[in-house]
Amino acid sequence: MKPALFLSIAFLLATPLLASQPNIVFVFVDDMGYSDIGCFGGEIDTPRIDSLADAGLRLSNFRVTPMCVTSRASLISGMEYSAAGFGNVSNGLSFAHLLRDAGYHTSITGKVHAFGNLSTGNPNTDYGFDRFFGFRDGATNNFKGDDTWRLDNADFNNFPPGFYATDAITDYTIDFIDQALSQGKPFFSWVCYNAPHGPHQAFEADIRKYYDTEVYAAGWDQLRRERFERQKAMGLVPADMVLAETGAEVPEWNSLPETSTDEWVRQKDFEALCMSAYAGMVDSVDQNVGRIIDHLSDPDGDPMTDDSVLENTLIIFCSDNGGSYAGQWTDRSALPWDPNSNVRFNTGYGWGVLQNTPFRSYKHSSYGGGVRSPFVAHWPDGISLPAGTILHQASNLWDFYPTFLELAGATYPASYAGKSTKPLMGESIVPLFTNASSTAGSDFFISHFTDRSKGLFDDGWKIVRYFDGPWELYNFDADPGEHHDLAGVRPDLRDVMVAQWDAHFAINPPSGGNGSVWNLPPGTEHRGWGFDNIRTGLVSSVPEYMSGGVPTDTPLTLTFVGAIDFNGTEGKKIRLQRFGNPEILWEADPDTSHPAQGSNTITFTDFPELEPDAHYYITWDTGWARYRDGNLKNINAVLESAFAYRFKTASSYGNELEKTLTVPPGGTALPEDDNTGNGVPDLLDHLLGAGMDSVEPRIRTGFDQTTNPPTPLLTFSGRNASSGSTLGIEYSPDLVTPFTPLFSINGSNHNPVGGTVTQFFERTGDDRTDYTLRLDPSAFPDGHGFFRAAGTIAGEVPLSIWTFRESSFSPVTLSTLATSQDATINGANSGIISSAGSFTFDDPVVAWSGAQLPASGISNQLRTAITATTDIEVTRITYTGYLWSDRPSGATTTVQADVVAFLNGSLDSPGVVSPNKTLVTGNGGKRITPFEISHPINGKTLNATDNWELRLRLEDDNGAAYSLGNPGDQEGFGIDTVLIYGKALP
Repeated sequence: MKPALFLSIAFLLATPLLASQPNIVFVFVDDMGYSDIGCFGGEIDTPRIDSLADAGLRLSNFRVTPMCVTSRASLISGMEYSAAGFGNVSNGLSFAHLLRDAGYHTSITGKVHAFGNLSTGNPNTDYGFDRFFGFRDGATNNFKGDDTWRLDNADFNNFPPGFYATDAITDYTIDFIDQALSQGKPFFSWVCYNAPHGPHQAFEADIRKYYDTEVYAAGWDQLRRERFERQKAMGLVPADMVLAETGAEVPEWNSLPETSTDEWVRQKDFEALCMSAYAGMVDSVDQNVGRIIDHLSDPDGDPMTDDSVLENTLIIFCSDNGGSYAGQWTDRSALPWDPNSNVRFNTGYGWGVLQNTPFRSYKHSSYGGGVRSPFVAHWPDGISLPAGTILHQASNLWDFYPTFLELAGATYPASYAGKSTKPLMGESIVPLFTNASSTAGSDFFISHFTDRSKGLFDDGWKIVRYFDGPWELYNFDADPGEHHDLAGVRPDLRDVMVAQWDAHFAINPPSGGNGSVWNLPPGTEHRGWGFDNIRTGLVSSVPEYMSGGVPTDTPLTLTFVGAIDFNGTEGKKIRLQRFGNPEILWEADPDTSHPAQGSNTITFTDFPELEPDAHYYITWDTGWARYRDGNLKNINAVLESAFAYRFKTASSYGNELEKTLTVPPGGTALPEDDNTGNGVPDLLDHLLGAGMDSVEPRIRTGFDQTTNPPTPLLTFSGRNASSGSTLGIEYSPDLVTPFTPLFSINGSNHNPVGGTVTQFFERTGDDRTDYTLRLDPSAFPDGHGFFRAAGTIAGEVPLSIWTFRESSFSPVTLSTLATSQDATINGANSGIISSAGSFTFDDPVVAWSGAQLPASGISNQLRTAITATTDIEVTRITYTGYLWSDRPSGATTTVQADVVAFLNGSLDSPGVVSPNKTLVTGNGGKRITPFEISHPINGKTLNATDNWELRLRLEDDNGAAYSLGNPGDQEGFGIDTVLIYGKALP
């Protein structure tokens, strides 16, 4: 029985029990990504949850904290984790107390990680819950349980054969609902499934449903693109959103072997099994949500539905944080459906980015992948919006607290049980259930996880930090993929938001106090994911842990906290390997004769030249080196595991043709592919960047609002260049006037040229460096201008690359003096392309536009020419494109492709580079098929001033030209990218 004090407060605070008080079933899954369930784009079979979304409401911009425990504490207290008093919410008041006081039967089932002392029967330990069944740890064995399971306030150890955590949680949820119904009370049921948190375990049938059908044999790269397209088709994300980039920790799926006898090697078959186990867990959750729905529809199981309480039950489904990154190496002989296995199956980085599609990063981060959650609400009696509505207003998990109070008819007290209460941080989202235009829900949100993750959202903007990196600034409404860090463009806004962060945590210091553990001073280097797990004893490494864009000629350098000593290290080695490949590419076993003996730093001068655009990892044995940090210590082993020493080399090709932003002076500078036609000329139209080793340039424009009038800015983003490479940004007002230099980069040196620009901001990290330049408006007539990148070649790289994109083929219109240019390179490594045809494939799923080619005639084909400015060797040519057809069934479209070469105007021997490669689009129907034509060129040397021209022909083999105007019988071909690889000769 409750003490009299609690009874009296309940009497004063609770409103009269209303028949309209809805039941609430709150389903909270663990570590599930934004896109896993079907109604958020996933391929996992979740028909019961999808049915709730189809008949109810989805929120696309719902945010949670980066960690299980922080989300639970924030949710139950209605405030940020530190403000609540951490896991035991000592500074907060559980909403369940107020719901119980308002007449609700309250229960919680499953994982209660934040509330390790939860037990019922005592208001000081029950957190307001009448009934409890579950476990009080961060994870559990789903088949065998553990010693943290409880039923109310008693130990629970009933784990018979056939026990499965998700099923058991549902069993007790239903029992507690029945108890509430028998008492005539509305009920609040918080259902905290452990799934799909690791270890990934599910029944064999649920796993084989995905593994045997090879759903995940397609790999994370392809499945991520497919999820993203479904999300856009659903309207969950903007149609023009760009999929977030992955970090250096994620290898390309096709770089992995199919299988391997080495259990530490990433391999496709085992990876597919791990993800199938994860999918089996989500599938099981869906089945159990279905059990709850069915029981609400027919509580007495007769099977009449006259006793249904589903109509007046609000069901909410969401996740506590984003998908995890926590892959571990396991025994390949183990099986995730074996209840006797002690192996902890987990999905790794690649599957983590799939789970979090379309966002960046993972659980524990404050990027989108860590803090964006799916949200489904179903309440027939209370949601009056059209079935299947998707709302994009911002809302947060601490909005649940005032929402539940409003639904219960309860109010938040100034004090409770003799203790003053802190203000709630959320806002009720009940108005969203009836008004799609409502702004209900709190836009302000703040998150952190120890020293790894920090984030603050406010008014459509977001600042975020990872470990000791600098604060980044994003407009997450316009840039949900977090591509464009605007901290350099809007330092004023960044600083205001950082001050908000500092002010909050000055009052509510996170666990660990005000020391460096949680609030490292912001540095200048943007760290790769996992950098904070650099091996103890190391100060730094080159290449850096988890870094991208590593130049291929980078030697390995390690710096220790103290003097290195190789005494007693014989036979213990350090080694280099490629992702998914057991071959040891390099290894070393230094001894006391090594020059690094007694030094703090060791550099391996025999470290091999690396391949471009490749993932590598470094492992070593415990004690391959020893160092002095007070005493002599071994450097512990580093293995290929969740936090390994990984890095990715820079791409060998590097130009990108992009459309750019039109921004009115005084407007918000968002580097999006917008072109709104508001009358303000683009500062930039087309860019063709020079191909060069380790450089991938991009240019975008904006305005600095801190000046009056706003000053135009030009941001150039380039891969970190290796030695021997130079790069410059050049300008022409009209394409007729010769280009003049504005900015130069030579290795690590970078400087403005002349007085036209001044350097405004530099951001170095990940795999590129951004240079933001302030432009002198008087130097650019009427704001018109063309910018390009040109540079010096180092190693084999594309001498030219054109990426054709929709609407980027029309003749240049920025200047009346501009003339159309052929698709012809103007020099060995610089140029402009500004004209080509275009077509759109009219398909409800696919719309594509590219460089259109005629059907026949050499003189009319796509002509790509290189005029050498120095002696060069051409090594390879590649074309990518699409074939499309819309023909009657049975009408086969077969396409022939060839490439003819000319040298200085004459047919070059042997003339035909690629004889009649056959490309087939299919046997009738509406199809669009990507293709690639790539051929090595052996011994093709061009002397300075030589002009070497390629003419590509695509021709349909049916003897008829394709038609763009004959519905029902159309076919066409288009080029997406042209690359010509080569290298400068000594």
